[in-house]
Amino acid sequence: MELVVEGLRKRFGENILAVDGVSFRVAPGEFLVLLGPSGCGKTTTLRCVAGFEEPEGGRILINGVPVTDPGRGVLVPPERRNLGMVFQSYAIWPHMTVFENVAYGLAVKRRPREEIRQKVREKLALVGLQGMDDRPATNLSGGQMQRVALARSLTTEPGILLLDEPLSNLDAKLRSTLRFELKEIQRKTGVTALYVTHDQAEAVVLGDRIAVMNHGRIMQLADPSAIYNCPVNRFVAEFTGATNFLRGRLDRLEGGEAVVRLAGGLEVRCAAPAAAAPGGEVELSLRPENLFVEPAGGPDGGRPNLWPAQVAKVDFLGTHSLYQVKVGEETLTVVEMGSWCRHRAGASVRLHAPSERVSLLQEA
Repeated sequence: MELVVEGLRKRFGENILAVDGVSFRVAPGEFLVLLGPSGCGKTTTLRCVAGFEEPEGGRILINGVPVTDPGRGVLVPPERRNLGMVFQSYAIWPHMTVFENVAYGLAVKRRPREEIRQKVREKLALVGLQGMDDRPATNLSGGQMQRVALARSLTTEPGILLLDEPLSNLDAKLRSTLRFELKEIQRKTGVTALYVTHDQAEAVVLGDRIAVMNHGRIMQLADPSAIYNCPVNRFVAEFTGATNFLRGRLDRLEGGEAVVRLAGGLEVRCAAPAAAAPGGEVELSLRPENLFVEPAGGPDGGRPNLWPAQVAKVDFLGTHSLYQVKVGEETLTVVEMGSWCRHRAGASVRLHAPSERVSLLQEA
């Protein structure tokens, strides 16, 4: 099923605008992640889609049919939206067995007993809980309870699956394992999914696309690679990972690229956004993983952003090395993968920043 959200607005009281004109589309079978800090509006947006909150403005459509449209007095109740919901707190009935919990939605709909048995066992197998039908819910681990909650949400075969930080109560190791399993389950079922999280790594693993939110608005909506490598503003760059920031003046546009001159005179080339105009103060984002330390000397091959530099500090972390590299008046952090340290503190080197991996940021 397709989900479309248009200009959604939700206010709590007079002073709190939780969702401020949010718009996005989730294609059939797509996995979209709403990513952002606490209070950014992501859960409120999800709850509006579920029908648990009534917004003041905007529309929500499922397969082209409005289910929320305040302007026309439309507010379809949650049970008539063909949605599945997985909560952060599991919401498992403690007095029921695994089978009874998963069968609950079908039992409420008074489906035939054999159909219930078949679908419950099918979904338990899908989430890796086959053979646990009769186990009491109170005897389950946190990971098993979340699998039960997922199976229960899928048993009614919803058109859209909503997930509100379902892995946040689990330990780090189990969370890391389950995110890959959850993505595989979504692929197998083909269900359209809308997922809320504050965890950047979780968003990258799960999302076909990610909507980064702040202050009730979507800052950037793109695939995970674009979100990480081409952040549009400082908030997105900082929230989605470590980065180096450089400030300078946009000197000129040349050959489809922007040329930024830093205070110390260093020139940095990068992709030019459509609205870029020479003369203004700008900020650049350079991810530590997208910078490369090379031995000094040798041909440069005509590569832009290849500067003489010096290694100021080295930290060896086993799987990778962390360098502080001084270039002109700037000191940049560089991550180099590998279980060896190729450069020593004080060494004269060259630093390469491929222009396509340098982001010219917009104001948030």
